[in-house]
Amino acid sequence: MRAVAQIIDGGLTSRPESKHERLDYPTSFAALLVFAAYYVGTKIGFALTFQPHPVSVLWPPNSILLAALLLTPVRVWWVILLAAFPAHLAAQLQSNVPPMMILCWFISNSFEALIGAGCIRYLIDRPVRFDRLRNVGIFIFFAAFLAPFLSSFADAAFVAINHWGNDSYWQVWRIRFTSNILAALTLVPLIVTWVAGGIAWLGKIRRARFLEAALLLVALLSVNTIVFYKLGPTADSALLYLPLPLLIWAAVRWLTRRERGDLRFDVSCDMERSTRIWAVFDKIGRRKCAFDSDVFDRDVGPAPAPCRRH
Repeated sequence: MRAVAQIIDGGLTSRPESKHERLDYPTSFAALLVFAAYYVGTKIGFALTFQPHPVSVLWPPNSILLAALLLTPVRVWWVILLAAFPAHLAAQLQSNVPPMMILCWFISNSFEALIGAGCIRYLIDRPVRFDRLRNVGIFIFFAAFLAPFLSSFADAAFVAINHWGNDSYWQVWRIRFTSNILAALTLVPLIVTWVAGGIAWLGKIRRARFLEAALLLVALLSVNTIVFYKLGPTADSALLYLPLPLLIWAAVRWLTRRERGDLRFDVSCDMERSTRIWAVFDKIGRRKCAFDSDVFDRDVGPAPAPCRRH
């Protein structure tokens, strides 16, 4: 764990480094962790792939790779990707996947992780934390939506080109898109938060909390399986929101007290500003007068500085 912390802290400095420093012990240890986690995640993904569909109901490797890129400096991303490839190759060969399909899937997996990590690292300062509303919004849009959305086009095309499975292009795209959204929303915040905050606190957790976490994971997998596999194309669009209550449950129960407080603080700042703006529009409407910027500035005031916790 200390090695992981060192590799995370190493991204905060901008000093130039020689080629010999790029493959130090913390980097090698992080690469080894990525190899093991990616391999286990791939095996879980194949276990959750139900015939005759070629893609999994929950595919953890992409989220594991994304979390690893968020936790490591950009200068060692090539090491992380290189460490994930042999794990990807070994797990897929054991599942009798053709070599060309293996290579294509690694390209689409890496493409998704790089899109999400690149956008988040550009917009959020290191270290990456999901304890503010802005950071959570950036993560949801770029990592949980945009990255799976774009990479699913390539993934579905690779499946069609290699004639892997019997599903149509859009069936593969839909299942892959939704399953990767679920994996990103459930796994990436968990990995990033636990690794950045340390794991010593796990020994202090009561047994009931572990049982609750297990029930939550089973419920998420069950709901996703029913909606996207059992019902399939006949499912109503409203059913896509079924995992949302479970995700809210996870956020309320598993975020730390400080993180929940920061989220409430940011939301309250935005709501206060919005309430004052709507009050001005209501006052102007009752008076039946034209909107005037002086009235707006007098009642609302200039845009406040970013909210700060004292």
